[in-house]
Amino acid sequence: LLALSPDDRYDGNGTNGAFLYSAKPKSATVMLTEDETRDWYDNYDERMSMYSGAFFMNRAGLVLGDVKASWAVTDFFRPGVIVGAAAVLEPDNALGNRFVGVEADVDLEFTYKKLLEVHLVGGALVPGQAGGALVNRIGPFDRIQTDPIYMAEVSLALNY
Repeated sequence: LLALSPDDRYDGNGTNGAFLYSAKPKSATVMLTEDETRDWYDNYDERMSMYSGAFFMNRAGLVLGDVKASWAVTDFFRPGVIVGAAAVLEPDNALGNRFVGVEADVDLEFTYKKLLEVHLVGGALVPGQAGGALVNRIGPFDRIQTDPIYMAEVSLALNY
């Protein structure tokens, strides 16, 4: 569970209660938060925030819950499933909306003697109205778009 405090609904009033955040949570999600296999620097938690020095600040706040389940089928194959959902804590800072989105991923991990590690990851993110309001940047009508986002990733790591 990740929770970041929001600012109040009044922008520019001299008071800011939003948490300054490194964008390096221990969350298992791939699109809502940092992808631990390969950080693309384009996660929803970062895109919904403003950059403040070396940190991020999300005026709407954020609460995210996720779960990851994986199991060793053999010595070299470990499939896993990740599910996460997020909401904002101050909907007035997200055009009156609260739900950021829900993410589901499948991670197929293959290892060879701890020397070689391959991940095949596929996932989908279904954004909510708050996610669209905070991430879409083109125009007023595009801010309410909530088209699903799909991703696929292959990573290869050689450990020596």
